[in-house]
Amino acid sequence: MEKETNLLDVCIAIWRGIVRFFKWIGNIIATMFRITFQRWYIILPLMIVFVVALYYWKRPSNRKYEVEGIVLLNGPTYEHFQERYKGLMRASGLTEESNLGMMLHCPTIEPKYMQKISMYPVIDVGMDGYPDFVDKNGAFSASDTTAVRMEDRACIHFKLKNKLDAFVCIEEGLLDYFNSDPVMQLEYQTYVANLERQVRFNHDQIEKLDSLTSVFYFQQNPAAQIVPTGAKSGQEIMIGNRKISLFLDDIDEHMQKTVQDDIRLARATAPVVFENHLTAWVGIYYHPLVRLVVNCFFGWILALVFGSLIVYRKEIIAFLRGGKLP
Repeated sequence: MEKETNLLDVCIAIWRGIVRFFKWIGNIIATMFRITFQRWYIILPLMIVFVVALYYWKRPSNRKYEVEGIVLLNGPTYEHFQERYKGLMRASGLTEESNLGMMLHCPTIEPKYMQKISMYPVIDVGMDGYPDFVDKNGAFSASDTTAVRMEDRACIHFKLKNKLDAFVCIEEGLLDYFNSDPVMQLEYQTYVANLERQVRFNHDQIEKLDSLTSVFYFQQNPAAQIVPTGAKSGQEIMIGNRKISLFLDDIDEHMQKTVQDDIRLARATAPVVFENHLTAWVGIYYHPLVRLVVNCFFGWILALVFGSLIVYRKEIIAFLRGGKLP
């Protein structure tokens, strides 16, 4: 019985706390409306000023774009690319010591236009060699056995202030910045040489398997007949009363490997290339009416804060001097 009473007391206390909280919120809102009604000649002009200021701040010429792109690393290690990219991150401050325009060969770009430069890993879930998501929140753990950080991809991200006319210049400048690194060039040349050897080997193996199938089964056994097995990738032939599987599984495996390596070789035109072009967007789009309501609301809040400072300035000054609030 005592436990039930205690539980009931806890529930009552929680309910009373919730009621007091909503009463407190209600009193604040009521006070805000009362100040607005009583001091409308102060609040209304301030509200108009702040709404206009918010629209001016969000004007198209002051708009900031989120820019992002996935780069492919053809030879350079992820860590080496990261160190090279940090040079741009350090130059994205407001000083002119390391001008981004000079580093990217874009004279119109200054550090104040290209801000918050960052880099994120690309995660492969299932370890199938295909990217699944960009880890912007640091959710990936190195101890995760179901996913892995891709070593041949990275996501670059930055904010661009009203400079879409320099978009192409920035993209080309980024590639020139990375690909001009001598160490990256050396890693790239080694990577391409090894990849070319692998591609030649794959093509040779396919030709050998195909020739071996033709010679061993058909030229040496003219009476052999192909018998479908119903399997996904296999066929069999009849030599007398025996069924012998063809080498189709091996050929198919080498074909898939060859296609993947051919694609890798075709895209490896430089140490660093973009998987797709850079893309830009402007945060969240608001309907003009919604934007007007939001601006008016925040303008009203700011007007109340500054209006209250004006109305109660004497009381606030007296409090700061050691007095008590009324």
